[in-house]
Amino acid sequence: MTTHNTDEMDDTVPGGVATLIVTRGLSSIGATMFSFGLDIWIYRKTGSYAVFAYFAVLIALPNLVLAPIAGALVDRYNKKTILMACELVSIVAILLVALQHGRGVLDLYTVAVAIFMLSVVGSVRWIAMGVAISLLVPPRARDRVNTLQQSFEGGVMLTGPLLGTAVLTYFGLDTVIAADLASSLLAAASLAFIAAERFHLKEAQAKPRRHFWSEVTFGCRWIWGEPVLRRLLLFIVGYNFAAGLFTTTSTPYLLSFTSDKMLGASLAFEGGGALLVGGLLARWGRLLSPERRVVLAAASFGLLMLAWGLARRDTLVLVLSMAAGVLTTMLIAALQTTWQNRVPVAIQGKVFATRRMVSNALLPLSILISVPVSERMFMPLLQSWPGADALWGSGQTGALGMMLSIVGVALFVGCYFYHRHGGLYPVRHDKRISNLKSKESI
Repeated sequence: MTTHNTDEMDDTVPGGVATLIVTRGLSSIGATMFSFGLDIWIYRKTGSYAVFAYFAVLIALPNLVLAPIAGALVDRYNKKTILMACELVSIVAILLVALQHGRGVLDLYTVAVAIFMLSVVGSVRWIAMGVAISLLVPPRARDRVNTLQQSFEGGVMLTGPLLGTAVLTYFGLDTVIAADLASSLLAAASLAFIAAERFHLKEAQAKPRRHFWSEVTFGCRWIWGEPVLRRLLLFIVGYNFAAGLFTTTSTPYLLSFTSDKMLGASLAFEGGGALLVGGLLARWGRLLSPERRVVLAAASFGLLMLAWGLARRDTLVLVLSMAAGVLTTMLIAALQTTWQNRVPVAIQGKVFATRRMVSNALLPLSILISVPVSERMFMPLLQSWPGADALWGSGQTGALGMMLSIVGVALFVGCYFYHRHGGLYPVRHDKRISNLKSKESI
């Protein structure tokens, strides 16, 4: 007779998980407003896309440099303690900006320090949240929870930019900062009421601690021994390179031919798309496996980038923004479920940290080359290609638009060949975790 683990068959979502997701959402609303306000402040103060790109690199650095250390810490210590520490560091960063702005001496250096602090916190929090959901949620319910979490994030994206635009326009940056500070304090208070014991590994799941630096490098060794996850990770590296160009250039690209309010509306529509698809996938996501949703969403995102580079009408920009929210939610939720189901919970911190580090390895490069490539490659191409300016426009707007369109086509073609060569399964491979005993040994 075949027996099944009760936890694996359970598809109910524990009540504490909803509290955890709402807690993060409360903080994210203020953080989105804060980030939106700082983006506008930086662009208005400098008028330089290059400076904007350098700040984007600063945000990406912790994922590359500090992620392995963060992963080892997450596996060693209680996840609630780590999440609470993240909220407290966020509050310190917000207060730093608030004090400097209140004194009228806010400068790029202060903003850079605050952004770096928030980026470090974001990297640690992302790893801790992924492991916390694995601890709190049965395997069969994880896809639903991850999708609902992304849907909730979509609601944050929907309200954050709209509130940010309104508050920044009518009340100024001071009020935006105060709103973020209040939301972070509320999130920390809410997190304090969740029982710390629920974030602990069961005794049977816990692994003996090894040398700290051995744990830091463990994730790379473990992933290398998992063919499916290794192939998936390399695929996402390519996707993130293209998506990094899209994310970094979207704000200056839109501001080059439209208004601050339109930028806020675009971000809100992106959040609306995430909110819409989140609810649908939570109910019908099992019609397509998470692994296949990843490839489908990435290929579709390539086509979206092609259209985005050509878009000039406000209506089309909003439609594409909503589509971006839909596709991003599909991809992120499917990725998270795939990794949570394939990685033993006792080592998820270290493995997820390596995943974050490697998947974002080319992100700083994509950000840094976006300026010289658009100016030195696509600007001359735009001027020499007959009729190109009619499609993409002229100047910086046209160069950025052409770059996004061509990179989008390259992403779609890459996804097509990836799928033709077997996708995640070029050779049949057991979809469950295999040989855990040997894989978990360091």
